[in-house]
Amino acid sequence: MIIYDPNGQPAQTDPGYEHRQVVPERTWLVNHRRGYRPAGITVWIADKEALVEIAHVDDDSLMLKFNSAEKGICKVK
Repeated sequence: MIIYDPNGQPAQTDPGYEHRQVVPERTWLVNHRRGYRPAGITVWIADKEALVEIAHVDDDSLMLKFNSAEKGICKVK
């Protein structure tokens, strides 16, 4: 589905925020600076979607907790 702006042009979509954790850690602090607590959070470890414990620290950051030290990507929308 394509969303259009009031001028009939395709609207720009929000790319969200991507956090890259390059050093393996059991806890990741993700400073997304979105100004709200996003519900769209996806975590990728070794190119596979992962299930993790997520805690919203405040409206601009969240904490991910893993059972072991991990590195990967967290996408926030």
